[in-house]
Amino acid sequence: MIDQIRKRAGLSLLSNSDLSDQAVMRKLIREERRHEFVAEHKRYFDILRWKIAEDVLNKNAEGINSNQNDLIGDWTKPRFLAQNRKFEKSKHYLWPVPQSSIDKNKNLLPQNPGW
Repeated sequence: MIDQIRKRAGLSLLSNSDLSDQAVMRKLIREERRHEFVAEHKRYFDILRWKIAEDVLNKNAEGINSNQNDLIGDWTKPRFLAQNRKFEKSKHYLWPVPQSSIDKNKNLLPQNPGW
């Protein structure tokens, strides 16, 4: 499947040595997903599922389009701080249970840790 995506994008196909090691293959799949789904809002959930959020999401996010009239993805523009992020491993892998849901069903308590 990765080769089908890479072929469509005009990229080189994977070699047999890439497929012989589970750790290498996992890294390749994660990289492919990072590039292929960049604008499809899947990256965040991949990061949570793979339990790498404390590494990936503890870095500030930079942007390049500070002016909405700039071309999208204009890499000639200077970077700026887009988001100051802090991921708390003990809290942020789970989301809070909404109060409206708790009001309907008290069995949802206790709340998720940290919330």
